[in-house]
Amino acid sequence: MGHNDRELPGLPCEIFLIACSYLSPQEARSLRLCSKIFANIGACRGFEQITFFLYGPDLEKLHDITNHPIISKNVKTIVYEAAILEDEFLSFEQYREKSRNFYLHNRVKNVKKNWIPDIAFRKAPIDSEYIQENYLEYKRIFTQQALILEQNLDFEHLKAAIPKLRGLREIEINNARPLRRSPFDAFFARINWSYPEMARRQVEAVMHGLKNSGIQLHTLRGLKLESCLINPQTLDIMAIACGRLKSINLEFLGKDTYIFGYISIPGELRASTQDSALRKFFSRLPNLEVLDLKFIESLMLMKYPVRLYDVITPGFVWANLREICLHFIESER
Repeated sequence: MGHNDRELPGLPCEIFLIACSYLSPQEARSLRLCSKIFANIGACRGFEQITFFLYGPDLEKLHDITNHPIISKNVKTIVYEAAILEDEFLSFEQYREKSRNFYLHNRVKNVKKNWIPDIAFRKAPIDSEYIQENYLEYKRIFTQQALILEQNLDFEHLKAAIPKLRGLREIEINNARPLRRSPFDAFFARINWSYPEMARRQVEAVMHGLKNSGIQLHTLRGLKLESCLINPQTLDIMAIACGRLKSINLEFLGKDTYIFGYISIPGELRASTQDSALRKFFSRLPNLEVLDLKFIESLMLMKYPVRLYDVITPGFVWANLREICLHFIESER
């Protein structure tokens, strides 16, 4: 098992590849520490899905992955989480005062790397001497985030990265609360979840990376996207970048859905879809096998935000369509 040569003792690499397909991604990555051969096998199996945030270290890691000769060929899915630190920078005293917040206090405490000794969490607010290093890291990440947003560095990272992922088949933009911990959990600052303009930014950054990349994407998923994305300009960019999709899953927030207390009229969304933008978009995806379109209804105003006619051109046929799911869309039947 300690061989570093081209072959493993007794069995060809292909058998080990099959055996390693049963490992979790984390286990496959750990396998890479055994030997050079195992490092290559682990690289094939351990990085099939890459999840990242608009977060400097994540974008740097994405750069390293796409420049690795083996890993870059085996990435099949990328998940872009639409969450950022709140856009108000906190002074040290404001930041320390935040450690009184029960939720933030426990969130930071449960993060493995939070730059704070365990003894500090015995009282709130945390003593200044203990919170200093954490605050400096917060300041660094916040400054880095502001620079990324100001200079569109996320667009440039994806433009450089996506064309190198020759095995990429699936992209997800998640504007819901992520299932995994975010890198921002280590700080006494609020996180913007389901932030409408950020979801739009993530979609446009991904499309910027896909455009002219030569990548033949099979699946596109967008979760809890703001309905402002339903416009001819954005949908045209998506259709050009994703023209050969086999599966699409889009979930939009209705105009009357609460976002940080914001509420508006469902009729605004109906008006925005009656210009046939959605119909034209879906008709430009002729290879679809799965069409999944959802609108998240309001708990207060039970009105359909979209008509079936606004989504599908009457008489249009997808030759390979085998599954269709339409949620909270008005039809005649």
